[in-house]
Amino acid sequence: MPRKIEWIHRLPEIVSLLKPLETELLDRSAMEVLFRVSSRQATRIMRKLGAQSFGGALLLERTKLLAQVEQLQGSPTVVFEQRRHARLAEQLREAQRTARSRQIEIPVISQEVWKIDALPAGVRLGPGELTVCFASPVELLERLMLLANSIAEDWAAFEGQARSTAQKGL
Repeated sequence: MPRKIEWIHRLPEIVSLLKPLETELLDRSAMEVLFRVSSRQATRIMRKLGAQSFGGALLLERTKLLAQVEQLQGSPTVVFEQRRHARLAEQLREAQRTARSRQIEIPVISQEVWKIDALPAGVRLGPGELTVCFASPVELLERLMLLANSIAEDWAAFEGQARSTAQKGL
């Protein structure tokens, strides 16, 4: 599979940088800055876009480059690649958001299961509410885990308790 062009997703930025430039000829170093590429890659891009050699230096007309970059922006390949890049960036942002929560370890203190009708101190099921007191975020997660296991163990008791407390609150 051919290597992806790194600068393809930055074409709108490149256009916005090119438009206000007053210089009419761009050299390799200008291309390096515009495209954020190495000197070798800048030379390749310039040759591909029709740069001319003047006195040993490659030069490319700014207006010609601008027209080609704008045309390139609308090509199906570039549109596909820009969308792929945007999807990947969003997936990376989502992974960063969830990475911290995945690193939290909830220690399993015991295989204890609470009786729904006799919850321990600090956990109260009242009319239309559940109250859980805790000293640390990890302790909260431990209590919620134990409560979830207890509910799974005796759903009927939980459902009865939840209904009776909800009805009391009405």
